Amino acid sequence: MQGRQNRLLEMDNEKKIKLATWNIRTMLQVGKMMEIAKELQKWEINITAIQEVRWKESGKINKPKYCIWFTIVGQKKQGEHGVGFIVTKKLQN
Repeated sequence: MQGRQNRLLEMDNEKKIKLATWNIRTMLQVGKMMEIAKELQKWEINITAIQEVRWKESGKINKPKYCIWFTIVGQKKQGEHGVGFIVTKKLQN
């Protein structure tokens, strides 16, 4: 493991991937998606696992700079549960 850590430290910034996790509490608020996108861009985070999405069903939303994959966990009722991933467009493929 130590050798792998050294190699990662030696890589240039363009090859690093920043990961994060965020309990967003809800995506049902107007403007919440934009707020999250601005924060992720500010910190240059490439992949974010999100909890408490609270949207009904599952799906994918494409935005100009990122994509969101989401799904409901447990009961299929809007306003409860839900997880997802936000991925920058350059890593989407």
